[in-house]
Amino acid sequence: MTATDPTPPGTDAIDPRAGEELVHMEDHGAYTFVVVKRPDAPEGARGPFAYHVRWIPDIDGDGGSYRWQYLGETYDEEEEKQHD
Repeated sequence: MTATDPTPPGTDAIDPRAGEELVHMEDHGAYTFVVVKRPDAPEGARGPFAYHVRWIPDIDGDGGSYRWQYLGETYDEEEEKQHD
């Protein structure tokens, strides 16, 4: 990351938040689609949960931070069949 390019390189720069494990990431350019699980959370709060994660540069152009937008709980195909 430099002053002329304050965006971190790709999805490699996204770290899991406290208590979460990254399960899946897809780079979509303007945002990264991220799925996390919370293995130590109580039943029903473990996920998996989906987020749009975007890099928001600081106003002065020197740095920034990731913003996580919650999309909801996700299911894989086997889990969906069990819920039907």
